[in-house]
Amino acid sequence: MVATSRWGRLALALAAAALWACNAEARPGTEATRATSLEGVLATSWDGLEYEVVSRMPEERRGGRAVVFLHGYGAEGASYVPLAGALVDDATRFVLPTAVLPHASGQGAMWWEFFDGDWPKPFAEEPRPDGPPEPSRQLPRAREAVLGLVARVRERYAPESLVIGGHSQGAMLALDVASRLDPPPDRVAAVAGYVLLDSAAELARPAAKRPEVLISHGRADRVVGFEAAGTMQRLLERHGFPVVFRPHDGGHGIESAVVRDLGRFLRAP
Repeated sequence: MVATSRWGRLALALAAAALWACNAEARPGTEATRATSLEGVLATSWDGLEYEVVSRMPEERRGGRAVVFLHGYGAEGASYVPLAGALVDDATRFVLPTAVLPHASGQGAMWWEFFDGDWPKPFAEEPRPDGPPEPSRQLPRAREAVLGLVARVRERYAPESLVIGGHSQGAMLALDVASRLDPPPDRVAAVAGYVLLDSAAELARPAAKRPEVLISHGRADRVVGFEAAGTMQRLLERHGFPVVFRPHDGGHGIESAVVRDLGRFLRAP
């Protein structure tokens, strides 16, 4: 069962928070594993970044497919455990980190806050009349945290295939991180996101290999307008990225069509 509502994701996030509260925090540079009542889910932290691992594979088994999936604004890694559970198979391991910044509401987390003038702006095909904004001071912290986690996943699990994905704010960060990974991931899944202006130059940089990118976006999305998907597709294809564009009739959440398209994308040859 996949929790698509905000309340369903929040309930999972709060349950995970209650489990973590019973354990001491890990010191930076150390790994800590906490008990969880969810079957097939391992709650872990590394360098202060907490994450869930959802898999049918034994923890000591290496290889297979690793999917690092980044949550949206105000959610947590645990919010996407139902999604991972719907998509996992015997050769797939989902890694679901929680952003290091707590949300202002006290519930959930965020990769960056929308401070005036200091948040990663969307890429626009038409030049801004007042010139490009300054690069965001918040994005590097989120980027480095995820880059470090991906390096950890590669070292620990040695996956044969690596996918970076995300929803909303997480989709924006996933594409940014993917453009800076060396070697690059095999695939990128961007659900209900847009291209960050801070990422555009790196996406345009010549590369020997481009990951395939899934763009999933709802025509009725009132949080990130549907037009952002077209802008993303055009920019990526212009720079040689193979793109799978999967629009659907839903809104900003994880619709059943999104789950279906993600499953097909992950398992495509």
